[in-house]
Amino acid sequence: MVRARALIVALWFVLLSLSPVAHAKGGDKPVPEISETGISAFDTVFMKVDKILDTVRGAEGRLNNARDKIAAAVGQPAGTSIRMSMWELKQKAGGKVQVRMNGAKPALSLGGGSGDAQAGVRATNEAVREISMVVVELGRLPKQVTELIGACKAFPSQIGPAAKEAGLAPTAIPKLAGAVGGNIKATAAAPAAIASLVKTANEMLIGIPQGLAATEPPTEGKGAKKQKVKAEKKKGSASEIPDTELGRLIADAMRAFDDAEVDEARRLLDRAESRAAREATLSPDEIQWLYQARGLVLLVQGERSAALEAIGKALEADRSAKPLPGLGSEYARVHKSLQKSGAF
Repeated sequence: MVRARALIVALWFVLLSLSPVAHAKGGDKPVPEISETGISAFDTVFMKVDKILDTVRGAEGRLNNARDKIAAAVGQPAGTSIRMSMWELKQKAGGKVQVRMNGAKPALSLGGGSGDAQAGVRATNEAVREISMVVVELGRLPKQVTELIGACKAFPSQIGPAAKEAGLAPTAIPKLAGAVGGNIKATAAAPAAIASLVKTANEMLIGIPQGLAATEPPTEGKGAKKQKVKAEKKKGSASEIPDTELGRLIADAMRAFDDAEVDEARRLLDRAESRAAREATLSPDEIQWLYQARGLVLLVQGERSAALEAIGKALEADRSAKPLPGLGSEYARVHKSLQKSGAF
């Protein structure tokens, strides 16, 4: 579990560095549509938007194909999530699948298993390359879209003059205005569609270590109850989350994080911090788990200042506190850097 969490954390930080919109909030966003207006001054901009949206649609198809190739390789139907496919792969390989980082990408290897398992490993590694390429390519688009959104701002005031210059009858202006307005709306919606697709790609990559680390078959479908991955704990280990009401909230938050439900992990840690504020005393372990876990989640969400404040609270309680095992090397670097600075 500790190793799987470290891999998940590393993937979150890698993907955050690739795209500024990698973790935008919201569910799946449909790719908006652009239509020609017949006015070249407008269409010059709108067709650039349309080209970007074509790229997004193509990327969506590539992600689906990558997911379905993995599913087919392990004998699952199209549409099966990567987490479930990884679970099936682990069964076929007898648990002998290894995950390592190859640059910025996870790579699988196999210490044995059937031919089906070998095919699943090959399909997964090919899919990782494709998904990673999609994330990089999508990461280039937000800046272009932002510039095009800016170029559209003056269009509503230009509709009348443009229609007159094009020789359109006054009765045609409402239709032109509708087309321009619809395209502006579609342009404004493009960043959310891109962010949603990058989020999907992130979840696919994170699903690889999740599925391999799972102790039960992952549940498919929206609204399904998340599967809980059992932590590998040693009796008396200093890294064990305390078995208290506060500790159980923190443990639930970390399981949510391991399931890539970062917003849910944040919500649970907010509750844990509120509970901690009402309690007269906290154990040293409770303090470290609460504020180090909170620091990790805030870092993943891109809230660096708030993350440093949380880690600082852990260090205020114990200036020699070490990064807790399982929070990942990226977190550990931030923790140790703040510790050396003495700025808490």
